[in-house]
Amino acid sequence: MTPTKFKYITFTEKLIPALFNQESLEQNTIFIFPTARSKNEALKTFQAHWQLTPVSFMTMEGFKSLLFPAQQPLLKEEKRFLAFFASLSPESRAFFKINNYFQSIELATQFFELWSELNDELVNESFDAEFFATNNAELLNWQELTWQRLCEIRADYQTLITRKGFDDAIFCLHPERMTLEALPMLRQVVFVNQFYYTMLEKTMIHTLAQTDIKTTIVYQLPHQFVDEKALRIHPFNFNDVVSHDKWRTQQISIIECNNDFAMMTAMLQHVRDGKLLKVLDINFNNASYAPFLSPEYFATGMQQRLTQTSVFHFFETLHLLVSSIVKEPRLGHTLIPINELLTAVLDDTFAAYFTPFPHTPKFREDALSHLYQLLDDEIKFLDTGGVFYQFNEQIPHNPMIDSMIEFVDRIRTLKSIDDLIQLIDQPNGIDIHRMLTDHERYFTDLLDVYYQAASDFLAIEQIDIVDNWAKYFGYVREGDDDSSIAAGILRLFTDYLKYKSITFTPKENESPRTDIIDFLDARNLSFDQVALLNIVEGKIPSSKSTPFLFTERQRKLLGLKTYDDIKLREKYYLYRFVLSSERVYLFTQQNIEQNIERSSFVEEIRLQNPGILIETTTVSDKNYAALYNSLLAPATTLPDAARTYADSFYRLRFGGTDDFTRGYINLTPYAVSELQANPFVYYIHQVARIQEQCKQSNMDFSARLLGNMVHDILNAAWAHLTDRNAGPLFGYSFSEIDTAFVEKTIDRLIYHKYQYYFTMPFNHAAIYFDDVMRPVIASGVLAFFKFLSNRNLEDRPLNAIPEHLFSHIEDVANKLLLNASQTDAGLPVTIHGRADLRLEIPNDNEFYIFDYKTGAGEKLQLLLYEYLYYLMDTPEQAEHVHSFFYNIMKEFADPLELPKQTKSKTEWFERFKVNLIDLINHIATHGYGLPMQRSNLRLMSDISRGDLYVARVKRKLSDNIR
Repeated sequence: MTPTKFKYITFTEKLIPALFNQESLEQNTIFIFPTARSKNEALKTFQAHWQLTPVSFMTMEGFKSLLFPAQQPLLKEEKRFLAFFASLSPESRAFFKINNYFQSIELATQFFELWSELNDELVNESFDAEFFATNNAELLNWQELTWQRLCEIRADYQTLITRKGFDDAIFCLHPERMTLEALPMLRQVVFVNQFYYTMLEKTMIHTLAQTDIKTTIVYQLPHQFVDEKALRIHPFNFNDVVSHDKWRTQQISIIECNNDFAMMTAMLQHVRDGKLLKVLDINFNNASYAPFLSPEYFATGMQQRLTQTSVFHFFETLHLLVSSIVKEPRLGHTLIPINELLTAVLDDTFAAYFTPFPHTPKFREDALSHLYQLLDDEIKFLDTGGVFYQFNEQIPHNPMIDSMIEFVDRIRTLKSIDDLIQLIDQPNGIDIHRMLTDHERYFTDLLDVYYQAASDFLAIEQIDIVDNWAKYFGYVREGDDDSSIAAGILRLFTDYLKYKSITFTPKENESPRTDIIDFLDARNLSFDQVALLNIVEGKIPSSKSTPFLFTERQRKLLGLKTYDDIKLREKYYLYRFVLSSERVYLFTQQNIEQNIERSSFVEEIRLQNPGILIETTTVSDKNYAALYNSLLAPATTLPDAARTYADSFYRLRFGGTDDFTRGYINLTPYAVSELQANPFVYYIHQVARIQEQCKQSNMDFSARLLGNMVHDILNAAWAHLTDRNAGPLFGYSFSEIDTAFVEKTIDRLIYHKYQYYFTMPFNHAAIYFDDVMRPVIASGVLAFFKFLSNRNLEDRPLNAIPEHLFSHIEDVANKLLLNASQTDAGLPVTIHGRADLRLEIPNDNEFYIFDYKTGAGEKLQLLLYEYLYYLMDTPEQAEHVHSFFYNIMKEFADPLELPKQTKSKTEWFERFKVNLIDLINHIATHGYGLPMQRSNLRLMSDISRGDLYVARVKRKLSDNIR
């Protein structure tokens, strides 16, 4: 038996070099470090001076794996989580509301972390509710039930993996399984500056002390704060530490910023001035600014997450496409959403994979234009069988889109990991080399890492953990033509790749790079000068989070780590860096608006400073403008600032025949309304014929879609009535339009003629449509014909002129509204339009105009229809023309009423023409300007002036061709 020794290193020494002396370097010594980085640094230091001495270096986790060997192969990573899901009983799945593997991942993570903690702290799992109640930390009912269920899951999991010949770390790390057989020659163990020891680690140290093996515990901390018997650190503050020890610190610079941008700007300034070669950051790899730091100037381990590579982006996008597939049940078509296809084309890596060599931008631009046009037409899906293009022959195929759909259609049939791996680098499979960038091909080990990862991933099936993938990725029956298994395997693969890293070879640089190291990873390293980023409240000390299952008080009673333990550890590591370095830069933030405060540890250093020179600097956002100016084009390409304040800048010049190449201004009721509300937008939509680019399909029934559907149902009804009735002679029998006819018409439009099939959102909105909207539409259509009957229009000789049927060619012709001499534009103004339905009863001199609506309507529209069809030539018929907005959804007919203070329709038309002349004259003189009412600015389109220029050039070319 050899008593445990304690060695205390002051802050004036560099920790790792201070470890090595003749006493500590006897034969067969193992140094145990809390992190791999400090272990590697110690090994480098040792090899420079003590090459011949048999000394080993390990992390604490590596040392545990030797002392607690597994009886069977250990399950790790995805294999562990898959086995966990397989072990869940139906009752356990129902308890945690788990339906598939991916829903179990969060629970599995919490499960293994909890049992690892319980093992580490040697918690007796037989505790009961009375134990907590007597200590004023009562277990709630849900906690008891959850704990009981977790114990059952643990037993089920152990049974499953034992039966399959595997083991898990949560079953290995128990004191009774400790053995020194793997270290027969061990003479000394040195534990290097580990701040917190678990009960299991304390048991290891105590067991070693019972043998002839020398045990030394090293602290870089004054001995007054160490409870050597309990191996525990007493709470302390900054003043306590500096009062009992010496330090290297000569100056502390506190740089206070108000956001990440200012902080990184200040840090880069210090790097440029040559002040910083070592920078520590809190969780650097997940910081938003991490990808922007050049490897030529910053050494970040020469490693890069595989998530930032083209290979990962490709598989991530492929998973997005496969998982988005919709299997429409009624006709059985396999559909791919336009939104996901657009995302795929916009992804550089995925699009390049389907672009012929040599790559030309136009190939991809044509694919984007194709998809944007489909979005404008409210197309939501394309099918894998080409049915869409068969029924829309006027829309040409696009080769890139066709290739993507064909590729996804092959991938969706995958049923196993082996199916996926078999496709790698096979003809018509997945060509990994094709997706690599030149940098990845020549300066990284991406291919090696990827192929190794694929090989390891394949082992999931080879070790017999999974017997049926359908059980993991949803309720899928064997033999179903379903893509959920392929989507699940792709997601499993991308999740597996997320945690892989590649090594890259940066460009040689004459000046030394600045090292950026994760704060906790560098906890035992020593530096002459060092900068620490993000020293803010919530990062260090870290935010207090709600622990899984047990409260903080309950965790303390069980002997588990609490927030106070974690906070004390973070405080120590920060103070160690501050006191063991000569020059320290603390970059902190203070921003009341964003609820960011500088770390309380920084405040403690400032308030309890024992004489160290502290310099505080405040950094603002003053460098924003400089950065943006460096990124923007030269100022000569920007518009003159004085011009942008001028009224003329927000007007478009009236172009006469350049705008209206056919020699006249043609207006519809909608164009008139737009011209009155916003001339600027009128020019964009009606003259330049540019619409704002639709960027994504709304997976719902839009007002436009419902409106078109209602119009087509009513047009079909009138076509049916026209075929079966002699309307002009005997009238129409509206009773023929019944529920069965309407339902059959809707089915025919959606499924048989495919008129709306590819615009339908086959999701919860489709269910809502079938259950709610469809009956409302059917009822509204029937109510419309009932309304006609109530107006005594049934079985009377009449001419029915639906929108799609016109009895006379003049019904669709442009009619002259103003001649060229009546306006300053020098162009005649014509008007045309198509009413949804007109009913004419010549014998009784009655005329009806109907406009179907699913929302609100404008009086202007009906007034112009009346003028266009009947009152332009015969204004005396005004009392015989009846106009209605018929709202199908509300089953309500809204008759036209004249605007207030208007005595007659004739008066309204004359006033309308006078106002229109004034408006056109103003535009001809001053151009198309912005509206006077602020509310009309909402009509502005998201386009550029470059779009207007391109549109004008295209329009001229088109007119020249004609």
